[in-house]
Amino acid sequence: MKLNKIAVAVTAAMASHAYALAPSVTPDVVFQISGATAADKQVQTYYSSLCDISTQDNYSEPGDDASAVFCTVRASTGVFSEDKDVLFLKQSGGSIDGVAPVVNQSNVVAIDLTTCSQTVPGTATSAGEYDCTGTTDRPAMVGISDVEPELFTLPENNFDNVSILIDEATDLNVNTVNAQTFGIVVSPGLRDALQFAQDLPVGSDEVQNMPSLSSDLIANIFGGNVQNWSDLKGKNGGSIVSEAGATLSNGAVNVCVRTPGSGTQAQFNSYYMGTGCAYRGAGNFTSVALGIAVDSNGEENDSPVPTIGPFPAPGPHVHRNAGSSDMGRCLTNITNADRWAIGIQSLEKVDEGRTNRNVYKYVAIDGVKPTLENVASGLYQNWAALTIQWRTGDLTADQTALADEFVRIARNINDVRDFNISLQTDDPTTTNDDRPAGGFNTPEILATGGTAPANVGSLVFAQGSTQPSFPFDATNPVMPFNKGLTGQSSCRIPAFNANGIDVSTRN
Repeated sequence: MKLNKIAVAVTAAMASHAYALAPSVTPDVVFQISGATAADKQVQTYYSSLCDISTQDNYSEPGDDASAVFCTVRASTGVFSEDKDVLFLKQSGGSIDGVAPVVNQSNVVAIDLTTCSQTVPGTATSAGEYDCTGTTDRPAMVGISDVEPELFTLPENNFDNVSILIDEATDLNVNTVNAQTFGIVVSPGLRDALQFAQDLPVGSDEVQNMPSLSSDLIANIFGGNVQNWSDLKGKNGGSIVSEAGATLSNGAVNVCVRTPGSGTQAQFNSYYMGTGCAYRGAGNFTSVALGIAVDSNGEENDSPVPTIGPFPAPGPHVHRNAGSSDMGRCLTNITNADRWAIGIQSLEKVDEGRTNRNVYKYVAIDGVKPTLENVASGLYQNWAALTIQWRTGDLTADQTALADEFVRIARNINDVRDFNISLQTDDPTTTNDDRPAGGFNTPEILATGGTAPANVGSLVFAQGSTQPSFPFDATNPVMPFNKGLTGQSSCRIPAFNANGIDVSTRN
């Protein structure tokens, strides 16, 4: 997900916007962040927790790769001993952008504030908005990744053979912060056909009517072993396309993936494909992981639909996408061309409201729906641990204080709870059948039986006094399992680290 604009709204601490900071003001602290697009909404909550809204301005540029927030961080936050003007800069790309530049001490892209013009003035309760036309290079400082940095030393997760040497000499301070949930998304027509095949109400966006795909089938679809959607058979033995009465302009399988360097893709590769985790054994350590299918036309980030033959043209057609927004465009463009696609998104994309990138539905995996209840109970297992990292000694005292505060916020139950609530933006008492995107991808809540929201988002890892509630309580979002609170590994069997586990959840 590449940020279009950061829009942060919190309670005002000042009576006016008289203290807004002009782009020409020299900041007391510059704080450069780079990395995972899937965590961009979380980063917005960090700004919300730190910035005096009456001083805040948000900056964006058309390429969506860079954004900035300029605000005053008050001494009352406890970060500094006095008020300081902080320029937060963010490069949004793959998780590798939160690892390689930090490890290698290289530059990342940042907004050039001298190229910005105000489009919306700020108020006492809302930030001002600036559009910018240029970027510049700045040294990397703090990185954010969907997965542990070591995964990017594998060639399958690395683009252009970027050198990443991670060892004790690197002195990399890696902080595991919270569990982030990922899901499989499909074209609405494919979701509907699966509902028909599984005797579920067709077109329903309610969580209890979410159809399921098996993890084995998902691995084989992404591995290129399923050519045409008609290869999926329905309840009467025919193809799900014909049994559901679907009309496709082309039945070839379209697979939307992320480019190497994406943490979203890296966690998918480990979880579904066994990349970096599966070996032959008996002394033969050649990986036997299933690989992602080769891109059909050799073009990356080609989310516009490629020209392919008439039904039933051979597939699959694989489309590589640089960011989460590109992933959304990929599914949307293919769907709008009367074809079906499958892809990967973090669950924070449930509230994507931009219609050029939100035409998709989440599905259950192995019969388990991607809710926080199911993640916390160990039923839904496609999650990864977000990390925040920097090189010890590379940051000033003020920058280190901000980095430490980012880690604290990301691990704080109240902040994570508020982040999860921000993904639920409508009245939970409605049935929500009128939402434009629907089905776990909507500017509204996906309700369970029309009475309660389906909880999605992130979970804090259990440790010490931070413990889960029984039964699951969304106001106490705690994860009883972890893959290593330090030195985590996506290949590790999750370890139980809580005072109990809820086994009453039935998916």
